[in-house]
Amino acid sequence: MALPLFIAAFITIAANYRPPIAWAQPIAWAQRTWKTGLKNIKRYHKIEDSSFKDSLASLQLSHSICQCVGAFIGDGCFNLYNNKLYHIEFAGDRRYDVQYYNELIIPTFKSVVPDLKPHIYSSYGKVNGVRIVFYSKDLFNFFKHGFGFVPGKKAHTIAIPDRIMQSKDELVRATIRGIFDTDGCVFIDKRKSYKLYYPRIALQTVSKDLYNQLVSYLSRHFSLYNTFNEKRQIYIIEIYGIN
Repeated sequence: MALPLFIAAFITIAANYRPPIAWAQPIAWAQRTWKTGLKNIKRYHKIEDSSFKDSLASLQLSHSICQCVGAFIGDGCFNLYNNKLYHIEFAGDRRYDVQYYNELIIPTFKSVVPDLKPHIYSSYGKVNGVRIVFYSKDLFNFFKHGFGFVPGKKAHTIAIPDRIMQSKDELVRATIRGIFDTDGCVFIDKRKSYKLYYPRIALQTVSKDLYNQLVSYLSRHFSLYNTFNEKRQIYIIEIYGIN
């Protein structure tokens, strides 16, 4: 369908328009200034990112940081969407985990990223489900560059970072505590073969690397039952004993 005459005329004029000479220099100056400013902004953010990443390498590990890393291994995830939305999330149960988020997760991460803003949402389709989400490039880099975690699905590949495994024993224990805080459970074995009810602490994972790390460490301190369930394709660790 042919364009109306006035629209066709407008397009033709616009395509061939050149500003008066008196306007040309101010316009060119504005364009150069805008481009220079944009380059400076990008350069500033690159320097800022580089500085923060460098600081992660020298970040002093603490009990609370390692416990939060363990909680991330158990119930966290992170990703980058559309190359601009940095998303870090923990999922839990509103009845039990909100206090844990408020007293440990949020203060600890704010000690690393002071301007961090947490967002707490209900989980769709789950009555007591809750999610705490951080939209932060710095926290994203904290996990990626500070500990070597890979964005995206992690269930089958997650493991305790070498940086922690090669650190002090108390920091390894703090990390394992965080894993059990979020992904472990305690139950009482009431089978008749026991004279008394028997307490067990259990964890299940589909990550072979994490399973091997936990079995290797925990077996030095506790009596373990550990196995791989072929039918469910899952690794099982149970700590048992009265003491």
